[in-house]
Amino acid sequence: LTLKTLAKALGLTQKRIGGLFKNHPKYNSLGDYLNEKRFLYACRLLRDEPNWTIEAVGAEAGFGGRRTFQIEVKRRLGITPLQYRQSQV
Repeated sequence: LTLKTLAKALGLTQKRIGGLFKNHPKYNSLGDYLNEKRFLYACRLLRDEPNWTIEAVGAEAGFGGRRTFQIEVKRRLGITPLQYRQSQV
């Protein structure tokens, strides 16, 4: 998803969408918003899909690879994806 495709789908200009994110207290850009949603989706998958591998969860959520996914979860939560999954049981 890009700013251009989102603008076209919503019938808005890229500048208008960019301005909405610029004024948002939590997200500075579309990328920030998408990363947050990707992360939350991955956490939900870790909880709800215990038979899925960590790699499958990361891939489904749109992370580039297992390492990228592990780094992001560790940065945000201070634990690995596997530790997060185990804590949710």
